[in-house]
Amino acid sequence: MNNKKKVLKTILGAVCLSIVISSAPVDYIGNAHGAVAEDAVDDYEVFNELDDYEVFNDLTEEDFLDDEFPVYADASLSAISAFSAVSSADASISATISAKSDRVIASARSLQGKVRYKFGLNNPKTYTFDCSSFTKYVFGLHGVSLKWGSKAQSKQGSFVARKNLRKGDLIFMSVSTPGKINHVGIYMGNGQFIHNTNGGSRNGVTISNLNSSNYSKRYITARRVL
Repeated sequence: MNNKKKVLKTILGAVCLSIVISSAPVDYIGNAHGAVAEDAVDDYEVFNELDDYEVFNDLTEEDFLDDEFPVYADASLSAISAFSAVSSADASISATISAKSDRVIASARSLQGKVRYKFGLNNPKTYTFDCSSFTKYVFGLHGVSLKWGSKAQSKQGSFVARKNLRKGDLIFMSVSTPGKINHVGIYMGNGQFIHNTNGGSRNGVTISNLNSSNYSKRYITARRVL
């Protein structure tokens, strides 16, 4: 169970906010038990997207007249504060990952016009790579260790559904055999990805549209390594 779920479970256990009150239950709580209790109920409702009467459906009015209810309210506010702290920490982590993703993509873009594609080669000194040695090199610049080989990289990190792709994710696709991973690139956002490839007049680092008919039908999976 993640931290957010633990905190919400704490809120549920600590507050036990559920009664049937004939009218304006949150206002009633405020009048009867003060702003602390009222704020606790309001925040609980917001977090769970409930209205007054959905929250108050188990306990009776007498429960709220219990001397211990304000204690429950105080415990609720503590839990809500903890939830806010977790949310802030998550936001900070997300910002850090996003910044690192931007740096990875910037590094990949900086190699446009410098890298030459050669299947089966991994030579940073001459900037000669295949698709997976290129991603290995770029992520390695930022402290992320990837194996060499698109199939090997497709087993690193964690699975990401196509609809949940974000900047810095590795995307994998077929080349000549449908369903067989033979190519890898770095997702840039907005349906674009950057990869080292050859074919036609292209040889080297290229930005392509993942949603094009060519790449969309070749797409197989994605992994998150940041």
